[in-house]
Amino acid sequence: MSRPTRQTVALIAALVTSAAVASMPAAASARHQVEVLEGTPSGESSTGLGESPTPGSEPHSRRGRERCTLTLEGGSGAPSQSGEAVALTGALSCPDATAAEGQTVTIFAREAGSALHELSTVTTGPGGSFALHPVLTADTLLLARAPGARQARLALKVTAAVTLAGPASAALLTRSATRRAGQVSRFTFTGTVAPAVAGARVALQGRYSPAEPWRTVKFTRTDEEGRFSFTRAFRRAGELSLRAALRLHGHVHAYSPVLTYLLGQAQDAGLTIAAASNPLPAGSSTTISGVLDAGAGKPVALLARTPGGGFAQVATALSGEGGAYSFDVSPSVDTSYRVRSGRRSSSVLFLGVVPLLSLGALPSSAEAGKPVRIEGQLTGAPAGTRVRLEREEAPERSVTLATTTTGAGGSFSFSLSFLQAGDDTLRVATPASASILGALSESFTLSVSAAEGEG
Repeated sequence: MSRPTRQTVALIAALVTSAAVASMPAAASARHQVEVLEGTPSGESSTGLGESPTPGSEPHSRRGRERCTLTLEGGSGAPSQSGEAVALTGALSCPDATAAEGQTVTIFAREAGSALHELSTVTTGPGGSFALHPVLTADTLLLARAPGARQARLALKVTAAVTLAGPASAALLTRSATRRAGQVSRFTFTGTVAPAVAGARVALQGRYSPAEPWRTVKFTRTDEEGRFSFTRAFRRAGELSLRAALRLHGHVHAYSPVLTYLLGQAQDAGLTIAAASNPLPAGSSTTISGVLDAGAGKPVALLARTPGGGFAQVATALSGEGGAYSFDVSPSVDTSYRVRSGRRSSSVLFLGVVPLLSLGALPSSAEAGKPVRIEGQLTGAPAGTRVRLEREEAPERSVTLATTTTGAGGSFSFSLSFLQAGDDTLRVATPASASILGALSESFTLSVSAAEGEG
C-alpha cells in the first residue's frame, strides 16, 4: 500500500475533527461556555443555587428563564445627601421559591474615580427579600450578586451635605443710614460643604414669600476645609427665608436647610418710617407713616429713589398730633423712601413692587408627544419680561422646561410637548429685575398619558 500523500492526511484529520465536534454536547461549545461563565463566580454551579448540571441538560442560553434573578431598589428618586443612610431593598427570585430564602447576597459599590469594592453582605429572608442601609458620600454604582443569579445594578446620585447658620435671634433689622447703639444691620452667615470641596461656588439665596422665586443675593467660595461665610445687609422688612446653594460644574448641586428671620425696619428714634404694605402688588397703593419726636406742626418731606436714580422730594406734609405724619404712595417699580424734617432724616425704607401673574384656563391632561399650550398675563412689568415654565421635582427644587417673553400687553404663552407619561407639577415664574420683584404662580398638575398605541 502506497504512503498517503500530505493532502490525504490533512483531509482525513479534518473529517475526524469535524465528526468529533458534531458529537460533543452543546455544553462544550465555546459560545455556551461564555454564556455560562458570565456573572457566575468561579467554582460554582451555573445552573442555579447549589445545583449540579445534569448530563445532557439544555444549556442556560435556552433555559435563561429558569435562572434566579436579583433586583435592587433604593432612594426616593431624588438625590440622597452625602453622609446619610440610604434605604435599599431587593429580592432574589428563583423558579423554586423556597430556594430564594436564606441565600447570601453580596453588595458591591463603585464611587466615581474608585474601584469596585465589597460594601456589604446580607442574607435573604422569606420570599428572597433583603434590605440594607448603607451610608453613601458620593455618586455610587451598586451591584447585587448571588451565586448563580443574574446580578442587579443600581446607580444612585448623592449630593454634598450643605449647612447654613446665622444670627441666633430670629428678629433682625434692615440696613440703616444712621448707626445707633444696638442696631446692627449687617449679619454674618456661615456654613460647610461635606465632603469638603475647595473653591466651590456657593450662593446665598433669599425670598420674602413662598410666592416669590428664590433670588441670589451674594456669592462666595469654600476654603480648603469646605467652609464658607457671607456678610450681608438687607433693605426690605418682612419675613425673610435664606438658604445656601452649592454650585458644581455650573449647576446647582445641593441646598442647605432654610433659615427664616423676621426683618424689622431699622429706625432713627427721632424720625421713624414704615409702610402699611410691603411688598406692594403692582397698580395698588399704600401708606407710609411715622413719628417725628419734635412734635406737631413741623414740616416733613417725603423723598423717593427709583433704581438708577437719586433721592428726590415727592411730597410734603405737616406733622400732626404727637408728631405723627403719613403719605399715600403708588409706586410702579421698586422704590426706596425716606422722610426728612429740618436736619433730621429717617432710615431708608425699601418698598418692593410685585407684578401680577395670572394664568388662563389650564389643561389638566395631555397625550405624550402632542403639543400643550399654556397662556397667561403679567401685569405691572415691562414688555419683554422673561417668563419661565417650571416643573417641580422636589421640595424647593424645580427645572425650567421652557422660556418666553411678554408681549406689549403683558401676555405670554408656552407651546410644548411632554414625551413621558405621568403627572407633572408645573408653575410659572418671572425673575426679579433691577426695578421690580419676581412673581410665582400657584402650582398645577398636568397628567400626561401614553401616546395612542403605546403600552
